[in-house]
Amino acid sequence: FTCYLYSGASLNVTSPGGMITAAPAVVVYGNSSTPALFVTNSGTLNGNISISGTMSGGVTNNAGGVISGDIDNKYNSVISGASGITNNGLITGNILNSGSISNGGITNGGTITGGIVSSGSISNAGITNDGTITGAISLYGGKGSSFSGSLTNTGQIGGGISNFGTIGGSISNSGTITGGISNGVTVGGTISNGIVNSGTINGGITNTDGIAISGTINNGIVNRGTINGGITNGAAGSNTSGTINGGITNTGAINGTINLAGSTLNLNGTSGSVNGQILGGKGTVNVNGTYTRSAGNEINVANFNLDSAGVLNFAASESVTAGNTQLAGTLGVGSGVTATFNG
Repeated sequence: FTCYLYSGASLNVTSPGGMITAAPAVVVYGNSSTPALFVTNSGTLNGNISISGTMSGGVTNNAGGVISGDIDNKYNSVISGASGITNNGLITGNILNSGSISNGGITNGGTITGGIVSSGSISNAGITNDGTITGAISLYGGKGSSFSGSLTNTGQIGGGISNFGTIGGSISNSGTITGGISNGVTVGGTISNGIVNSGTINGGITNTDGIAISGTINNGIVNRGTINGGITNGAAGSNTSGTINGGITNTGAINGTINLAGSTLNLNGTSGSVNGQILGGKGTVNVNGTYTRSAGNEINVANFNLDSAGVLNFAASESVTAGNTQLAGTLGVGSGVTATFNG
Protein backbone atom coordinates (compact mmCIF):
# COMPACT_ATOMS: atom_id res chain seq x y z
CA PHE A 1 0.00 0.00 0.00
CA THR A 2 0.93 3.64 -0.42
CA CYS A 3 1.09 5.76 2.73
CA TYR A 4 -0.66 9.16 2.35
CA LEU A 5 0.24 11.90 4.83
CA TYR A 6 -2.22 14.74 5.29
CA SER A 7 -2.19 17.75 7.62
CA GLY A 8 -0.66 17.01 11.03
CA ALA A 9 0.44 13.48 10.06
CA SER A 10 3.91 11.93 10.25
CA LEU A 11 5.50 8.60 9.34
CA ASN A 12 8.24 6.64 11.07
CA VAL A 13 9.30 3.40 9.38
CA THR A 14 11.35 1.41 11.87
CA SER A 15 13.94 -1.33 11.69
CA PRO A 16 14.02 -4.30 11.62
CA GLY A 17 11.12 -5.28 9.45
CA GLY A 18 9.57 -1.92 8.62
CA MET A 19 8.65 -1.90 4.94
CA ILE A 20 6.37 -0.23 2.42
CA THR A 21 6.24 -2.15 -0.85
CA ALA A 22 4.02 0.13 -2.95
CA ALA A 23 5.19 2.64 -5.54
CA PRO A 24 4.99 5.47 -4.69
CA ALA A 25 5.72 4.51 -1.11
CA VAL A 26 4.79 7.83 0.51
CA VAL A 27 2.76 10.81 -0.71
CA VAL A 28 2.64 14.00 1.38
CA TYR A 29 -0.40 16.32 1.08
CA GLY A 30 -0.08 18.71 4.05
CA ASN A 31 -1.17 22.33 3.57
CA SER A 32 0.43 25.60 4.63
CA SER A 33 -1.96 26.25 7.54
CA THR A 34 -1.72 22.72 8.95
CA PRO A 35 1.31 21.05 7.40
CA ALA A 36 2.30 17.43 7.53
CA LEU A 37 5.10 16.79 10.02
CA PHE A 38 7.92 14.47 8.95
CA VAL A 39 8.95 11.23 7.27
CA THR A 40 11.66 9.15 8.96
CA ASN A 41 12.84 5.85 7.50
CA SER A 42 15.07 3.21 9.07
CA GLY A 43 13.48 0.35 7.15
CA THR A 44 12.74 -0.21 3.45
CA LEU A 45 10.62 1.85 1.09
CA ASN A 46 10.22 0.18 -2.29
CA GLY A 47 9.10 3.34 -4.06
CA ASN A 48 9.32 7.12 -4.24
CA ILE A 49 8.60 9.68 -1.56
CA SER A 50 6.48 12.31 -3.28
CA ILE A 51 5.89 15.66 -1.56
CA SER A 52 2.93 17.55 -3.02
CA GLY A 53 2.17 19.86 -0.11
CA THR A 54 3.79 21.40 2.97
CA MET A 55 5.89 19.72 5.68
CA SER A 56 6.94 21.43 8.90
CA GLY A 57 9.59 18.79 9.47
CA GLY A 58 11.66 17.04 6.86
CA VAL A 59 12.54 13.73 5.23
CA THR A 60 15.22 11.65 6.95
CA ASN A 61 16.60 8.33 5.74
CA ASN A 62 18.65 6.92 8.61
CA ALA A 63 21.69 4.65 8.46
CA GLY A 64 20.47 1.23 7.37
CA GLY A 65 17.39 2.71 5.71
CA VAL A 66 16.72 1.98 2.04
CA ILE A 67 14.62 4.07 -0.36
CA SER A 68 14.26 2.38 -3.76
CA GLY A 69 13.20 5.43 -5.71
CA ASP A 70 13.36 9.22 -5.67
CA ILE A 71 12.68 11.76 -2.98
CA ASP A 72 10.70 14.29 -5.00
CA ASN A 73 9.75 17.70 -3.59
CA LYS A 74 7.37 18.90 -6.27
CA TYR A 75 6.59 22.38 -7.62
CA ASN A 76 4.91 24.67 -5.03
CA SER A 77 5.65 22.16 -2.26
CA VAL A 78 7.50 23.26 0.89
CA ILE A 79 9.84 21.50 3.33
CA SER A 80 10.45 23.92 6.19
CA GLY A 81 12.01 21.73 8.89
CA ALA A 82 15.57 22.12 10.16
CA SER A 83 16.50 18.64 8.90
CA GLY A 84 15.47 19.39 5.30
CA ILE A 85 16.21 16.27 3.31
CA THR A 86 18.82 14.12 5.06
CA ASN A 87 20.20 10.78 3.90
CA ASN A 88 22.51 8.56 5.92
CA GLY A 89 21.33 5.32 4.33
CA LEU A 90 20.83 4.21 0.72
CA ILE A 91 18.74 5.93 -1.94
CA THR A 92 18.62 4.04 -5.24
CA GLY A 93 17.30 7.06 -7.07
CA ASN A 94 17.57 10.83 -7.02
CA ILE A 95 16.79 13.74 -4.74
CA LEU A 96 14.65 16.14 -6.79
CA ASN A 97 13.56 19.61 -5.75
CA SER A 98 11.30 21.85 -7.83
CA GLY A 99 9.60 23.30 -4.77
CA SER A 100 11.07 24.98 -1.69
CA ILE A 101 13.41 23.69 1.02
CA SER A 102 13.44 26.63 3.38
CA ASN A 103 15.76 25.67 6.24
CA GLY A 104 17.64 22.41 6.40
CA GLY A 105 18.90 22.08 2.85
CA ILE A 106 20.01 18.71 1.51
CA THR A 107 22.54 16.61 3.43
CA ASN A 108 23.99 13.28 2.32
CA GLY A 109 26.16 11.12 4.53
CA GLY A 110 25.13 7.85 2.91
CA THR A 111 24.83 6.70 -0.70
CA ILE A 112 22.72 8.12 -3.51
CA THR A 113 22.99 6.04 -6.67
CA GLY A 114 21.42 8.82 -8.73
CA GLY A 115 22.03 12.52 -8.30
CA ILE A 116 20.64 15.74 -6.83
CA VAL A 117 18.65 18.04 -9.11
CA SER A 118 17.18 21.33 -7.93
CA SER A 119 15.20 23.77 -10.05
CA GLY A 120 13.40 25.17 -7.02
CA SER A 121 14.45 27.11 -3.95
CA ILE A 122 16.95 26.11 -1.24
CA SER A 123 17.25 28.90 1.34
CA ASN A 124 18.99 29.38 4.70
CA ALA A 125 21.04 26.26 4.02
CA GLY A 126 22.90 24.52 1.23
CA ILE A 127 23.86 21.09 -0.06
CA THR A 128 26.38 19.07 1.94
CA ASN A 129 27.84 15.72 0.88
CA ASP A 130 30.20 13.64 2.97
CA GLY A 131 28.99 10.36 1.53
CA THR A 132 28.75 9.06 -2.05
CA ILE A 133 26.68 10.49 -4.89
CA THR A 134 27.07 8.36 -8.00
CA GLY A 135 25.46 10.86 -10.35
CA ALA A 136 25.66 14.64 -10.70
CA ILE A 137 24.54 17.64 -8.70
CA SER A 138 22.64 19.99 -11.03
CA LEU A 139 21.30 23.40 -10.03
CA TYR A 140 18.94 25.24 -12.38
CA GLY A 141 17.84 28.87 -12.48
CA GLY A 142 14.57 30.38 -13.61
CA LYS A 143 11.37 31.64 -12.04
CA GLY A 144 11.04 30.59 -8.40
CA SER A 145 14.56 29.20 -8.30
CA SER A 146 17.19 30.26 -5.76
CA PHE A 147 20.07 28.77 -3.83
CA SER A 148 21.27 31.01 -1.02
CA GLY A 149 23.73 28.66 0.66
CA SER A 150 26.92 26.82 -0.28
CA LEU A 151 27.65 23.49 -1.86
CA THR A 152 30.16 21.55 0.25
CA ASN A 153 31.69 18.19 -0.68
CA THR A 154 33.94 16.15 1.58
CA GLY A 155 32.91 12.85 0.04
CA GLN A 156 32.55 11.47 -3.50
CA ILE A 157 30.56 12.94 -6.38
CA GLY A 158 30.69 10.80 -9.50
CA GLY A 159 28.90 12.94 -12.09
CA GLY A 160 30.27 16.40 -11.45
CA ILE A 161 28.57 19.66 -10.47
CA SER A 162 26.65 21.84 -12.95
CA ASN A 163 25.29 25.25 -12.06
CA PHE A 164 22.78 26.95 -14.36
CA GLY A 165 21.49 29.46 -11.81
CA THR A 166 22.87 31.47 -8.90
CA ILE A 167 24.69 30.02 -5.91
CA GLY A 168 24.61 32.54 -3.07
CA GLY A 169 27.57 30.97 -1.30
CA SER A 170 30.55 28.97 -2.54
CA ILE A 171 31.46 25.57 -3.92
CA SER A 172 33.94 23.94 -1.55
CA ASN A 173 35.57 20.56 -2.22
CA SER A 174 37.89 18.59 0.03
CA GLY A 175 36.78 15.23 -1.32
CA THR A 176 36.67 13.95 -4.91
CA ILE A 177 34.54 15.29 -7.74
CA THR A 178 34.62 13.29 -10.97
CA GLY A 179 33.07 15.00 -13.96
CA GLY A 180 34.32 18.46 -13.10
CA ILE A 181 32.55 21.69 -12.17
CA SER A 182 30.71 23.67 -14.84
CA ASN A 183 29.24 27.13 -14.41
CA GLY A 184 27.58 29.03 -17.23
CA VAL A 185 27.47 26.21 -19.75
CA THR A 186 24.28 26.32 -21.92
CA VAL A 187 22.85 28.86 -19.43
CA GLY A 188 24.87 31.57 -17.69
CA GLY A 189 25.47 30.76 -14.04
CA THR A 190 26.76 32.74 -11.07
CA ILE A 191 28.75 31.55 -8.06
CA SER A 192 28.73 34.41 -5.57
CA ASN A 193 31.51 33.37 -3.20
CA GLY A 194 33.97 31.45 -5.31
CA ILE A 195 35.26 27.90 -5.69
CA VAL A 196 37.72 26.47 -3.17
CA ASN A 197 39.38 23.11 -3.84
CA SER A 198 41.60 21.28 -1.39
CA GLY A 199 40.67 17.83 -2.68
CA THR A 200 40.60 16.39 -6.21
CA ILE A 201 38.54 17.54 -9.17
CA ASN A 202 38.67 15.22 -12.18
CA GLY A 203 37.28 16.92 -15.27
CA GLY A 204 38.41 20.47 -14.63
CA ILE A 205 36.47 23.68 -14.08
CA THR A 206 34.54 25.32 -16.94
CA ASN A 207 33.10 28.83 -16.78
CA THR A 208 31.90 29.20 -20.40
CA ASP A 209 30.70 26.96 -23.21
CA GLY A 210 33.15 28.74 -25.55
CA ILE A 211 30.38 29.65 -27.99
CA ALA A 212 27.71 31.98 -26.63
CA ILE A 213 27.26 31.49 -22.89
CA SER A 214 29.49 32.71 -20.10
CA GLY A 215 29.39 32.37 -16.34
CA THR A 216 30.43 34.56 -13.43
CA ILE A 217 32.48 33.49 -10.43
CA ASN A 218 32.92 36.11 -7.72
CA ASN A 219 35.73 35.84 -5.14
CA GLY A 220 37.76 33.71 -7.50
CA ILE A 221 38.95 30.13 -7.72
CA VAL A 222 41.38 28.91 -5.06
CA ASN A 223 43.15 25.60 -5.63
CA ARG A 224 45.12 23.94 -2.85
CA GLY A 225 44.52 20.42 -4.09
CA THR A 226 44.52 18.80 -7.53
CA ILE A 227 42.53 19.77 -10.62
CA ASN A 228 42.81 17.30 -13.50
CA GLY A 229 41.45 18.75 -16.73
CA GLY A 230 42.49 22.37 -16.42
CA ILE A 231 40.38 25.51 -16.11
CA THR A 232 38.43 27.01 -19.01
CA ASN A 233 37.27 30.62 -18.78
CA GLY A 234 37.28 31.12 -22.56
CA ALA A 235 37.97 29.13 -25.69
CA ALA A 236 40.46 29.69 -28.50
CA GLY A 237 38.90 31.58 -31.38
CA SER A 238 35.81 32.55 -29.41
CA ASN A 239 34.61 36.01 -28.45
CA THR A 240 32.84 34.58 -25.42
CA SER A 241 34.60 34.41 -22.10
CA GLY A 242 33.51 34.02 -18.53
CA THR A 243 34.17 36.35 -15.63
CA ILE A 244 36.28 35.34 -12.63
CA ASN A 245 36.34 38.25 -10.21
CA GLY A 246 39.25 37.64 -7.86
CA GLY A 247 41.15 35.53 -10.37
CA ILE A 248 42.61 32.06 -9.93
CA THR A 249 45.06 31.36 -7.12
CA ASN A 250 47.04 28.12 -7.25
CA THR A 251 49.21 26.53 -4.59
CA GLY A 252 48.31 22.99 -5.60
CA ALA A 253 48.44 21.10 -8.89
CA ILE A 254 46.55 21.94 -12.07
CA ASN A 255 46.96 19.34 -14.82
CA GLY A 256 45.65 20.59 -18.15
CA THR A 257 45.29 23.83 -20.07
CA ILE A 258 44.31 27.01 -18.25
CA ASN A 259 42.47 29.38 -20.57
CA LEU A 260 42.24 32.63 -18.65
CA ALA A 261 40.53 34.79 -21.29
CA GLY A 262 40.65 38.09 -19.38
CA SER A 263 41.21 36.70 -15.90
CA THR A 264 44.29 36.54 -13.65
CA LEU A 265 46.32 33.54 -12.50
CA ASN A 266 48.33 33.88 -9.30
CA LEU A 267 51.01 31.22 -8.85
CA ASN A 268 51.72 31.29 -5.13
CA GLY A 269 53.60 29.13 -2.65
CA THR A 270 56.63 26.94 -3.17
CA SER A 271 55.13 23.64 -4.33
CA GLY A 272 52.34 24.53 -6.75
CA SER A 273 52.43 23.31 -10.34
CA VAL A 274 50.71 23.77 -13.68
CA ASN A 275 51.20 20.93 -16.13
CA GLY A 276 49.68 22.41 -19.28
CA GLN A 277 49.40 25.53 -21.37
CA ILE A 278 48.47 28.91 -19.87
CA LEU A 279 46.58 30.99 -22.42
CA GLY A 280 44.61 34.22 -22.43
CA GLY A 281 44.69 37.08 -24.92
CA LYS A 282 43.67 39.50 -22.16
CA GLY A 283 44.86 37.45 -19.21
CA THR A 284 47.52 38.07 -16.58
CA VAL A 285 49.95 35.66 -14.89
CA ASN A 286 51.59 36.65 -11.61
CA VAL A 287 54.41 34.44 -10.32
CA ASN A 288 54.44 35.29 -6.61
CA GLY A 289 55.97 32.03 -5.38
CA THR A 290 58.05 29.30 -7.03
CA TYR A 291 56.98 28.05 -10.45
CA THR A 292 58.91 25.61 -12.64
CA ARG A 293 58.22 25.50 -16.38
CA SER A 294 58.24 22.05 -17.96
CA ALA A 295 58.53 21.07 -21.62
CA GLY A 296 55.65 21.73 -23.98
CA ASN A 297 53.72 24.07 -21.71
CA GLU A 298 53.18 27.27 -23.68
CA ILE A 299 52.46 30.57 -21.92
CA ASN A 300 50.73 33.13 -24.13
CA VAL A 301 48.98 35.91 -22.24
CA ALA A 302 48.66 39.71 -22.20
CA ASN A 303 50.66 40.31 -19.01
CA PHE A 304 53.34 38.21 -17.33
CA ASN A 305 54.76 39.38 -13.99
CA LEU A 306 57.53 37.79 -11.93
CA ASP A 307 57.21 39.31 -8.47
CA SER A 308 60.32 40.37 -6.53
CA ALA A 309 59.71 37.44 -4.16
CA GLY A 310 58.94 35.03 -7.01
CA VAL A 311 61.12 32.32 -8.55
CA LEU A 312 60.67 31.20 -12.15
CA ASN A 313 62.61 28.07 -13.11
CA PHE A 314 63.02 26.72 -16.65
CA ALA A 315 63.54 22.95 -16.64
CA ALA A 316 63.45 22.88 -20.45
CA SER A 317 63.87 25.40 -23.25
CA GLU A 318 60.58 27.24 -23.43
CA SER A 319 59.16 30.64 -24.30
CA VAL A 320 56.84 33.09 -22.61
CA THR A 321 54.78 35.30 -24.90
CA ALA A 322 53.18 38.37 -23.37
CA GLY A 323 52.39 41.88 -24.49
CA ASN A 324 53.81 43.17 -21.23
CA THR A 325 56.50 41.32 -19.23
CA GLN A 326 57.89 42.40 -15.85
CA LEU A 327 60.74 40.36 -14.32
CA ALA A 328 61.56 41.53 -10.78
CA GLY A 329 62.26 38.16 -9.14
CA THR A 330 64.65 35.25 -9.59
CA LEU A 331 65.01 33.54 -12.95
CA GLY A 332 66.49 30.03 -12.85
CA VAL A 333 67.70 28.61 -16.17
CA GLY A 334 69.41 25.21 -16.20
CA SER A 335 72.53 24.29 -18.13
CA GLY A 336 71.79 23.94 -21.84
CA VAL A 337 68.35 25.47 -21.40
CA THR A 338 67.17 28.58 -23.23
CA ALA A 339 64.49 30.86 -21.77
CA THR A 340 62.83 33.11 -24.34
CA PHE A 341 60.50 36.02 -23.61
CA ASN A 342 58.45 37.33 -26.55
CA GLY A 343 56.49 40.52 -26.30
